[in-house]
This record gives sequence, structure tokens and C-alpha cells, in this order.
Amino acid sequence: FEVIAALIEPASVTILVLEPVDDGGLAVDDRLTQNVSREDENSTISVGLASGNLDNDNHDELALVVNEISSNQGTARFFVYDAADEGLSLADSGFIDVLRGNESWRIKVGDCAIGDVDADGRQDLVLGGVVNVNTNCQNPPHVAAGAFRLTELGLEPSVKEGAYADAAIQCDSPGPVEVRAAFVSALDADGDGDSEVAINHVVFDFDGAGGSWSEIGRLNPSSFFPGETSAYTLDRGNTDVAVGDVTADQRDDLIYVTENASVIDVWGARADAAGALSFGRKASIPVSSGRVENPVLSPANVDRDSYSLVYSPSEYKLIFTEPVLVAVLA
Repeated sequence: FEVIAALIEPASVTILVLEPVDDGGLAVDDRLTQNVSREDENSTISVGLASGNLDNDNHDELALVVNEISSNQGTARFFVYDAADEGLSLADSGFIDVLRGNESWRIKVGDCAIGDVDADGRQDLVLGGVVNVNTNCQNPPHVAAGAFRLTELGLEPSVKEGAYADAAIQCDSPGPVEVRAAFVSALDADGDGDSEVAINHVVFDFDGAGGSWSEIGRLNPSSFFPGETSAYTLDRGNTDVAVGDVTADQRDDLIYVTENASVIDVWGARADAAGALSFGRKASIPVSSGRVENPVLSPANVDRDSYSLVYSPSEYKLIFTEPVLVAVLA
């Protein structure tokens, strides 16, 4: 495995690929370095990264989303890189547009994830995020996402239409709720082998037979947006989201933490006595009291308590399940 790093610099975003070297360390492979220029010198930049096998060859592709926010306006651009003999080649790039029927939504703050959304055994690139960044209780944030496959001509939709929802947070805030971050996740929430899609606190499933998306659950907005009774800004400095089977039921969980939180919330699908699944809170992990700043979540099986080995048909490999959540709370 290589390590991919995205550096936000004054004039650009630089992608570095770090390769293992003989002494056990890592070194930058200069052939693979990529740069994306800033479009607005006054903007605030955030990025999203994902890697996976998007074209069924013998190596992974790299997806990058670059967000620029300035004066309450947002622009999200995607870049997909394919490995070439002498480095990385740009396979496709552009704005993130989500189509549904005769309507189209341009994502203002985006993110990316990779999973098998349409259950065809191939990895899809999920591009999505929020449609409006400066919102309030009467004008709630809207979320949207589409699934794409990589072809010789670039990205093409894996499914005809995208997912879309009015992500109302049901608040009484007199001030704005500024959405400055999008967290897009691909997770197998129901254990059926294909990926559901989460955009911030809204979770969707794609029905391959019917060719349509359905909303299967929402995280509690009062905990995902803890400032909902006053002006609040959601960004990557006060919130983080991760995916992993931390409850060891062979179904992915959605884990998140926000600033001032006393717990890390674990949400996912739970089975009742009859085996029917419903989406809700599965666990809460206490954290130290006080202000949480710049939280970082990463699932990892650090205690090796019960490895489970399963086959992932979309990735053509065996994978380990049941990670243990690691939180870095600065």
C-alpha cells in the first residue's frame, strides 16, 4: 500500500504519494505528485480523497474533491487520476452535478467515497455533498449524490439518477446554520454486500431492481448539528465521520463526533426479533468532557480481539472486519 497525502498550500492543493522504502520509512514518489490550482485566491479550501479500483484493472484509481468557499458561495470540483507507466494521468475532472429527472443540482461543498452502489460487482465513485452552504431553519441544507463508473471516456453514471433530500434539521435557530463541510460515505449498512450512501446525517440505499434511491435513516440532527438552537457552522474542524463495523455484526456502522461532544455516536442498522432492520443509534462511546477541537476518527482493529475474514466481490479480495474505533481528539 502507498500513503496518499493532500497538502493545502497558498496557491494550490498538492497530492503526494508516499512509497515504502528499504529502511522501513516512506518517501515521496515525485513522478506521482499532482497539483490543483486554486481558482479564488480568497477562498477557504477543503478536500476529500478516496481510492479504489474503478475500472476493473489491476490497480486503484485516486479520486480527489477540492472545495473552495468564499463570501458564502461554494464550488466543488472533482479529479480522478489513473495510474500510468510514468505516473498518474488525469482520467476526468469537472464540477459535481447530480441529475434527477429533469432537475440538476450542482454541489457547493462536496466529498467522495468508493463502494459498490448498484450491486454489479464493480466499484463506483460516489460524488456528492450539499447544494446550499448558507442556510437556516427556514432554508435547510439540501444534500445530493450520484454514483459513477470510470470508462475510457471518463466518468459515466452507474445509475441513471442521483440521491437527493431536503436535509432539514428541525431547529429554532435565529441565526444561520452554515454548512462548510460534506461527509460522503459508502457503507454496507445492511450487510447485503452492496454499499449504501451517507451524506452528512442522511443515509440512502439504491434499489437496483427498481432503479431508485430511498432514504433509510437519519442521524439525530440535534447531535450532528449541536448548535441548532443558535448560529452554527459545520466544518471539518468541529466534526468528523468514519465507517467501520465496530459492533461486530458484519454490518458497517456510521461513526461521528462533534465539538463539545461527550460521546462518539455509532449509528447503523439494527435487527429486531423478527430479523427486520431499522436504522438508528447502536452505541455511544464516552469521551473526556470539555471542548473537542479538530476531531479525527479512524476505525482499526488494534486489539485483534476477533478477526473475521470475508470476501469482498467488488474489491476481489479478502478483508478483515470488526475494527476498533480510534479517536484523536485534539
